[in-house]
Amino acid sequence: MEMPNPTVTEVADFAGTSRQNVKKILSILETKEYVRLNRSGLDARALNVLLTDKAFEYFRANEDRAASAVITLFSEVSDEELNAAIAAADNY
Repeated sequence: MEMPNPTVTEVADFAGTSRQNVKKILSILETKEYVRLNRSGLDARALNVLLTDKAFEYFRANEDRAASAVITLFSEVSDEELNAAIAAADNY
């Protein structure tokens, strides 16, 4: 998701799950100081999700481990299958 400061609803839509599920997870992450939830300046009913410095530090510290996990996950997927999945996602 490349959207700066998406709303909780936009995150839920992207993840393919309910707003309630995302809000519950984000509340936990907010308590642990990985995200901040702020009222939208455009819609007072909406909450924008902002990543904190702590979240970016976590991403940097775990970048190699995450890359290794992705390589392992896709190690048995052929280039043809991967390209078909990418094409399908692009059409979504």
